[in-house]
Amino acid sequence: MVNFMAAPSDFYVYILFDYRAIPRYVGKGCGYRWVSHGRLSIVKQSNRKSRMLRKTLRLLGEIPTIKIAEGLSEQQAYAIEIALIKTIGRLPAGPLANQTDGGDGVANPSPDTRAKMSRAAKARGISEALKAAADRVRKTRIRTAEEKAKTSATLTGRRQPSNVIEKIRAAKLGTKHSLETREKMSVAQQARRHREARAAAGVVARQP
Repeated sequence: MVNFMAAPSDFYVYILFDYRAIPRYVGKGCGYRWVSHGRLSIVKQSNRKSRMLRKTLRLLGEIPTIKIAEGLSEQQAYAIEIALIKTIGRLPAGPLANQTDGGDGVANPSPDTRAKMSRAAKARGISEALKAAADRVRKTRIRTAEEKAKTSATLTGRRQPSNVIEKIRAAKLGTKHSLETREKMSVAQQARRHREARAAAGVVARQP
């Protein structure tokens, strides 16, 4: 992504060192980015770089940082960043805590980054196509008598919270059932009344 807020030659490449003077992070930036890594919002994160920053801040009171090159275009800065990361090496091959090989975008993400990307994708939910397929399976699958009995036993006597009831009522307000749905509801209601009448009269239903 091109940074339209910076002048064409305002970019630089920098390195962060830990308390043992070992290079631990290579970055590209403009403005005050190279001195912003000690901010609380950054050091409180849970990645490798933040853990290194916390320990270094605790022991030294600052993050040793140097600019390797400045007065660069953004593309030049990206190229130097990539070259330095490749030369020094990312964990576990080298000491750098960089999550990627550098440059614009996520190139060769680390296992930790891959896991985070996977969790983020799962959090966004499955695709609409998969949802539709799952709905079709649920609607067409015929439940066994045992499953129906378990569901009935679980729901019997359970009352929904008043706020849930109100939401359902508000959602249904003004909606009309189709003719087919009304006929099914009528048949089901008649069957229920018939069963209740037989039960009140003491008639035992015949087993199939």
